[in-house]
Amino acid sequence: MPDDPANPGTPLDCPSGPFAVRQGGFLDLSAPGARVEDITVQGVPGDPVTAAPFRKPDGTVVVRVSAPHGTMSGDFGDGRIFKITTKLGDNDPFDRFVHVIVSYITAAPKVSGDPQNPVGDDSNDGVLARPYASFQQAASVAGPGDTIRLRNYGDSVPGPGQDPKPLDKPLPNGITVSCDDDGRAVMMAMALPLQGDAFLEGLDLAGSRLVISTPGSHVTLRQVTVEQGITISTDASVPPGAKGTTLDMVDGTSNGTAVSTKIVSGVPLAMQIPLLVQADGAAVTITGNTSHIDMDDLTANIEAVRFEGERQSFQILMAARIQDNFPGAPVIHIKGSTNLFVDSFARFISPVTIEGSGSTATFNQVNFASAPLTFQGDELKILSNSLLSDTLVTFAGRLLTIYDTEITGQGIEQSAGDAVIGTTALTGAHYTFGGTGTLTIKSGTTFKDTPLKFQGHALSITDAAFDGQGIEQLSESTSTLQNVAITGYTDFGYHLGMGKLDIQAGSFARNVNVPPSAAGPWALLVDAPGDTDSSVESQGTLFDGSPPPAEVCMCVGPKSCTSVLSATTDVPVSICQ
Repeated sequence: MPDDPANPGTPLDCPSGPFAVRQGGFLDLSAPGARVEDITVQGVPGDPVTAAPFRKPDGTVVVRVSAPHGTMSGDFGDGRIFKITTKLGDNDPFDRFVHVIVSYITAAPKVSGDPQNPVGDDSNDGVLARPYASFQQAASVAGPGDTIRLRNYGDSVPGPGQDPKPLDKPLPNGITVSCDDDGRAVMMAMALPLQGDAFLEGLDLAGSRLVISTPGSHVTLRQVTVEQGITISTDASVPPGAKGTTLDMVDGTSNGTAVSTKIVSGVPLAMQIPLLVQADGAAVTITGNTSHIDMDDLTANIEAVRFEGERQSFQILMAARIQDNFPGAPVIHIKGSTNLFVDSFARFISPVTIEGSGSTATFNQVNFASAPLTFQGDELKILSNSLLSDTLVTFAGRLLTIYDTEITGQGIEQSAGDAVIGTTALTGAHYTFGGTGTLTIKSGTTFKDTPLKFQGHALSITDAAFDGQGIEQLSESTSTLQNVAITGYTDFGYHLGMGKLDIQAGSFARNVNVPPSAAGPWALLVDAPGDTDSSVESQGTLFDGSPPPAEVCMCVGPKSCTSVLSATTDVPVSICQ
């Protein structure tokens, strides 16, 4: 090894590292006695990190290693090794092989009781071993695609995010801000203005509301606590066909993402809703059984979630919880055009209200625990082992679809649109169908002590069973029963007040504990008004499984009515006057 020209007889100091350079920063390696023209550097092909001889303003020559913003941390390939060749005077050239790693931008508390935890100082260079002391300093040097890693040395030590001083610029696009400690979140006392995409992890956003306002940006919160709520503002709107602004809230290693609001006086309540989505085209997803959105201030009659833009979407996945503790306040209130999808054992105890005319909602494996559901949008689906327990569904949309669902207590009030129901059990509930639509009840559906009152345009029931209560048809409509069993009724099995009824196979069996009389119970009661045209056709229908005795018969209304009863010749029918 050649001597140091400044100190003959002393070997040149040529450490091999590893050295650390932060994202968006540089590292100067000494080159004693050398001129710029004496040094050549060979790096790793394809590596974004570069090294080259550099003359500093004071004339000192160094090898400057630069890491662009967004450089992946750690080594490149099998190791980032720079070969630095130096020729000093007449000496033979010598090589240095220097190992350089890229560090996240780091910040840590100013004090530490553990030698393994470096102390933060804003005069440091921000690498892992020499962190900054404040988040503000780390953010000031960050660029697009960088990661700021924050450290937390315990609740008794002020962390790097506890200074409420505002940032001097928004966090750049593609930024990651995360906590570098096991399960202990870093409290952020300042607002976090975002310039674009962001990934936030392990933080407690206690300083102010998180506002997302960049169109088309993608923000992910992982194991983050938001104490003043989130707004996706109208500034983040995108035109039809453009990439929408996206917010993902997900679980972390030890906890989920939690969003709530601490009510602040002087601020309109509507602007303090825990999740307020105003941007057209915005999409929000909350995932994981420890992630939740809560409106837990009992003094504030506001929603936990409100969507009020167009072309929006909201997904609640993997048993994430949405809750509003103010009595009667809607937990979710959709006023615009939103596609809502709720999956996998989510549970509601507060009202869900969907008003947007273009909205759709799908509830898959969802438990409504007495939470009313009001829908005035386009299409509502309730599917896959969902449970509506003492839940009133008020529907005034275009299409209601229910499959594989259990409905107990309360029931369904439908005033508009069509409905399709299959493999669903209704017990101790009711279903009132109004408007001008069509109700289709498919095989495997059972009504137990659940009356069906039909006032729509057309009713079709196939391979279904009614027990304890019957069916009322109260509009000038057409109804078809195909292989329908109506049993256990005490007043009537089918009441035809208006319209036409076609019974295609099936059976009627009254409650045997109710003595028959002139007042019933009737298998079929027809009492249409005299100015209506009502008729019944019966093909192969069995009453109690045998020809009907006099006391269990079809009753056609008074002689003054224009009702008509017809049956095939092989089915005996008695007419009760």
